[in-house]
Amino acid sequence: DGNAKSQAETEWANWVDKFNYNKEACEAGKASACFDVGNAYQTGAGVKRSYKKSQEYYRKACEMGDNNGCRYMD
Repeated sequence: DGNAKSQAETEWANWVDKFNYNKEACEAGKASACFDVGNAYQTGAGVKRSYKKSQEYYRKACEMGDNNGCRYMD
């Protein structure tokens, strides 16, 4: 039904907003936001899935001192 589609579109828009916020925060030097961007690329939450980009952001998070980023790197 149209209502369910509208809810799914709203959910996707929320994921996109969260992704964009975290990407900006990562670029500003926030390690945990870099991890969140990597996770979004891994899971496809608000952005097209990309293993390569997820690893790039996990590495960036790790280099900034985020232990989760280090754990998720291959």
